[in-house]
Amino acid sequence: MWINTDKIDPSIDADISYRILRTVIHELCHSYQATAIDDPSASTVPDRVISTWESNYPGFDEATYIQPPPQSMLQAGGSLRPSYDAQSESYREQPIENDAFGFANNAWEQMPKPWDQSPEAGQ
Repeated sequence: MWINTDKIDPSIDADISYRILRTVIHELCHSYQATAIDDPSASTVPDRVISTWESNYPGFDEATYIQPPPQSMLQAGGSLRPSYDAQSESYREQPIENDAFGFANNAWEQMPKPWDQSPEAGQ
């Protein structure tokens, strides 16, 4: 797994650890999706969902995948912001990305966060 550190800007993201962990979970979901596409019997996901993933997963025959917008669109100035936002929304709403973002967010919400607990909570 490779994390593009160009996408993580500490001046924007105060909690970089959260972004890194969420990214790892998101990418692990993509690994699960690819396994389910390759061998549906290895998954508990319904066939219709696997078919949707396959039609959207990069590298599979006839897949339609929308790449995330380049950061340079934001850095170029305000005139490209509407295009960046539209492409970002299209990228996030496609089936495999929507599922992976949802999985990562759900996993994060269910994960124990010791830094959020008061000292009394551990007693």
